[in-house]
Amino acid sequence: MVVSDAHTMSGPIAPLPDPIHTFRDATLAEMAANFRPNTVFRVEAMPGGASSRKYFRLRWDDGTRAIAMFVPDGSRAEEVQKTAAHSEWPFLEVRKLLESHDVSVPQVYVDRSTDGWLLLEDLGDDTLANFLLKHPDRKEALYQQAVRDLAHAQRALASLPSASIVGTRAFDFD
Repeated sequence: MVVSDAHTMSGPIAPLPDPIHTFRDATLAEMAANFRPNTVFRVEAMPGGASSRKYFRLRWDDGTRAIAMFVPDGSRAEEVQKTAAHSEWPFLEVRKLLESHDVSVPQVYVDRSTDGWLLLEDLGDDTLANFLLKHPDRKEALYQQAVRDLAHAQRALASLPSASIVGTRAFDFD
């Protein structure tokens, strides 16, 4: 089926809402300078995914690295929700929930979510699959650790706070 003239089977497609935040290089530069004062840093854009988020890797001359995440839509969730939006970014709320239950999460170095920005711990580019291609002898130990970590997270999060954003997501079946 071919769809044309911005119509679907149910009618016209609504225009996308304007972003909440405007991208500003100056905000990123200010965050980086405040995080590591009196040091020189470089910024490289990273490939994005299917969302409107933009990611940048920052590298300082002293070897420090971080990831800057720009979210133009701020606290507006990209996922379908059952209830009204929360005031905190979904990413930050879920991160805090996981951290409060001793699940490893990236550290937040700078929170400028009011301007659409976060500066996060850089966990690198290597995925488990790519790491195992280089270190096949570690496969069993790493998979066992991954299963332990997932089981820990599942046990720790078996009972969610009533206002948790996790409970607001709409699924086909609840």
